[in-house]
Order: sequence, then structure tokens, then C-alpha cells
Amino acid sequence: MSQLCPGRINLFNLSILLAKKVVDRMTHVRSFHYTALLTAFALIGNAGASAFDLPLNAPGIPISGDTRGSNGPEVGAFADNIHVARSESSPSQAPSSISGAFSSTAALPAWATRPLSARADGCVNVKDWGAVADLVVDASNNYVSGTDDKAAFQAAIDYAIRLGKDVCVPSGAYYLASGLTIDTSFATVETSARPSLRGSSRGTTWLRYGAGSFSALTYMGGTAGAGPHTYSTISGVRLDKTDVQGIGIDLRTAAFLNFDDITVAGFDKGIQGVDVLSTRFRSVSITSNRIGAQFYRGVFSYPNAITFTDSNIGGNFEIGLLASNPTTLTIRGGEIGSNGCNSVERTRGGVVVLGGPREGGVGYISDGVYYEGNCGQADINIAAGADAGTFTINANTFNRVTSSKFVTSSLVVSGSAQILVDVRGNAFKRFSPYVASANRPYIEVSGMTSSKSVLDFAPTNLMDDAAIEGPRLSSWRNWTPTIGAASGAITTSSITAARYHQIGKSVSWEADFSILSNGSGASALTISLPVMPLSGLKHVFTGQASTGAMLVGTTTTGASTLIFNYSGGYPAADGTRILLSGTYEAQ
Repeated sequence: MSQLCPGRINLFNLSILLAKKVVDRMTHVRSFHYTALLTAFALIGNAGASAFDLPLNAPGIPISGDTRGSNGPEVGAFADNIHVARSESSPSQAPSSISGAFSSTAALPAWATRPLSARADGCVNVKDWGAVADLVVDASNNYVSGTDDKAAFQAAIDYAIRLGKDVCVPSGAYYLASGLTIDTSFATVETSARPSLRGSSRGTTWLRYGAGSFSALTYMGGTAGAGPHTYSTISGVRLDKTDVQGIGIDLRTAAFLNFDDITVAGFDKGIQGVDVLSTRFRSVSITSNRIGAQFYRGVFSYPNAITFTDSNIGGNFEIGLLASNPTTLTIRGGEIGSNGCNSVERTRGGVVVLGGPREGGVGYISDGVYYEGNCGQADINIAAGADAGTFTINANTFNRVTSSKFVTSSLVVSGSAQILVDVRGNAFKRFSPYVASANRPYIEVSGMTSSKSVLDFAPTNLMDDAAIEGPRLSSWRNWTPTIGAASGAITTSSITAARYHQIGKSVSWEADFSILSNGSGASALTISLPVMPLSGLKHVFTGQASTGAMLVGTTTTGASTLIFNYSGGYPAADGTRILLSGTYEAQ
């Protein structure tokens, strides 16, 4: 800042910090609580008066920066005017006047006359930066008029980052023609300033965005060290638009974010999280978007420890929630409904999980959620692929209530890796006018192809139409058994069919094969089983040979069984066809 030099005109900024004085009566030391910043532009010179007025309703205005002139005087502050005081170091020096230094035509912001109490909450208020909140919409919720508050919001956010404060958005309807960015990509340590943005409530603080494909609110974390650790909260606001374009909340490389009491509506994607983990959404409504929320890996992290609590993800046109390879993605309470009903995409529906967990073992957890009115393939569609993992579906309600808005299955699970699914304490309900159909099973797991996969459907699940829409817990799967003899060797054999299915630890199987050339095979036939049987038990199987002989088999050590005829003899010869089946307990 330029010094106050008599006889010479200087242009400089006075950064005026509006303050409230607090007198400590014990120490007689005055301290100031700074609440807002006014930057005044002035021409300083040799005017003839000793002070000038400012239209500021504040009990004192201390001046920051270097305010000493070349002769030593300092600028002081009183009530609503600024004067030049004598310097303590040069008490005999005459004060330099700055009367008339401010332009008489320069208008101060309207917020400058707001009561100090309105600015004493320690946050950066968007109205202190010119936000007007004068949005007007018509009866169809379309924009009619409103000042573009984007610049005021962004200025408040940028200033809050510099000061390490939060941003406050008072109640009101704001119009923003384009998006906002909270950029903390500079952060590398835990203590770097990362502001929160807090509205009064999503019912009273409304941010309506203009048309176009942009991100309404982007939060960017740092990429080095503790940079992604944002520790920030977005709360008490509604963000919406009407053209179903762009992204509502765009999260990039961030952890430990909290979202409370917000609504996101009318975007292509309501929320998008790339490289996001350890983030919580509570009492959030995500509605009327193409995709409600989507999380996936960019270069930093798969979506880990993402939790929705008591939230509503509903009325999104294609998918409510889409996550790729999540670890511990948890929905607890709330509702997921009426998603996927304005799309023809095959995978449309409530929740779609693409890929099992890649940075942990637990994938998706649904606990106490209300599913109703979703359309498409499933309320919950877990397509684990080649990624092993566990999934928990516990104490949820799956309702089918209309003749047109329902899913093919409440739960669909598929994948080639080991998938373990625990389903218990759920209610599968039907209400008129919905009509039950065998083509719409509650649970479909035909795509679970690994012999190690298990879906445990507990008896504590309640089903209105178990006889019609009861779960298809397992489809038959093909496997190629190894045919041999207890002694000697079979020259050639041919397998016509061999298949099995598994429910929990219960494995059922059947095989149809022929001994083309018996060779030196003797004593008993052997056939390998599709899943390792529980050791310590003898499992008995039955069958029939093309000779008419009845057959019996028992398990041996490992995953194989010995097959005899009922008289205990060897059951095969050249050209003998064998039919076998049975059920056993797997390990």
C-alpha cells in the first residue's frame, strides 16, 4: 500500500475491516472480531479538512495495512468516519488530511449498511459479496427473471478459501447462470483451509441454475499428501435446473466430505464422484435427473466407504445409483423408488453395481431401505463380473404396487468370481393392482457362475407370492467331471451332460456319461464332483446303468465319488451308459 505523502497524489487501496470491539475489563486490552472486508479505492492528497465521512453503520472501523505517511501520521478510525491521527512517534507532527479523498460518485455495496450482527457469524456471507436472491419462476417452475448471482457466490467462495472460513448462503431464491467451483487442489496437508458451504435449509435456500451442460457445484480436492482430505460439509441448499443437462454436484479427488439436508434435481447426473471415498450423505434428495448419483475411479481411488443415510433417491429417469467396483457402498434407511421409468436402457432400475469391490472385500450393503416403483431389470442389480466380494441385503422392503411400474426382479446377482450374498429379514410385498407373475422372480441369480458363489436366503424373509415369484436361487450350471476307475484305467469315456446347482451349502448334481472302452477299469467307477463335499461325512448317490443295474455311490477323500452296482460289483463294461444324481453338503 502507498504511504500518505503530503504534496503528492497517490492511488491505493484501503482494506477496511468492519469490526466489533470487545473490551477486556481485566486487562484493558481491546480486541477485534473481524467479520467482513471492504476494499476502498482512494486518491490521497493535501486536502484541507481533517476527516471524511463514510456511510457505514459500524461501531468502529480499524484500517489494515501500512497507513503511515512519510511524516509519520497514522490513519485511525472512529464510528462512521476516518481521520488522520498524530503518530505516537512524532506527536508534534501535523496530521495529513485525506478529506475528500474518496470519489463522491463511487457507490458502496448495499451490504455495507447491513447491521454488524448480520455479519458476526464468522462465515463469508454471499450477500456481502453482492448476491441478490431475486429469482422469479412461473407456475411451471420455469425461470422468469433474476439477477445472475454467480459472480457474487464465486467471489465469496474464493475469499473464504483465502481466509479459511466457511461460506454462508442465507434463505432466498438465487439465480446462477453458470457453475461454481470450490477449488482446494492446492491442499497438501491436513490443516489446509477447505471451506464448507452452508445454506439455511434445502426448503428455504434455493439455487436455480441456467441452461447448459456444466457442473453446478464442483468440489476439487488436492492430489498430493493429505490433499484429498477435505473435511468439508455442503448443507442446507437445493440445487436444480430444468434442462436435465450437466452435473449437479461434481466431486473430484475428495475424502471425508459430508452432505446434509440437500436436494439435487434436474441434471444429467445429480451427483458424480470421481476418486471419492469416505464420504457421507444424510437426508439428501436426488431426483428428476437422468442418473441420480454415479461413482467411479479416475486415477486415485475406487469409490470406497460411501454412505447414504435416510435419503431419497427417486424419480431419476434411468438409474437411481450407479457405482463401479465400490467397497462398502452403504445405503441405510430412506427410499429408492420410481427410478428407471423414463428409459429403455436394459440396466435401468434402482441401484446398479458394476463390478465387485477392488479395494476391499465388501461391496454393497442395503440396510432398512424402502424400494418401490422402480422400473427395468431390478431394484438392486449386482453385476460383479470377475471381482469377488460379499454383499448384504438386510431388513429392506421391496414393494410392487402398480400394474405398470415394477422391476423384473427385486435382486439380480451375476458374476464369474466368488460372490457371497446374505439376504435376510426382508419383505417382498404385493399390493393391488399389481398381479404376480412367474416371469418376475424376487431374486434371480442365474448369472452367478462360480462354483464357490453362495446366496444365503434366510427363512426370515417374508414373501407375499412365494409360490409364484419365489426366488430363483440357483440355475443349473454345467461342469465337466473326470471319469475313472478305482483300479486300472478306463481307455475312453464320453460325457453327454453334467450339471449342478447350489443353494447355500446344498449342492445338487446329475451326470449322464458312457464308458466307450473300459480298458483295465475295475473295482468301482469314480466321478469328480462339482464342489468339494464336506469332509468327515459319507454322501450317498444313486443311479442306473444301461444294463438295467441300479447303482449306488458314496463320497471318498477329495471331490470324487465311488460308484458300484447294488451287489457291490463293478458297474461298467464297453458301451455302458451311466445316469447318476444326488445331493450333498459342500464345505
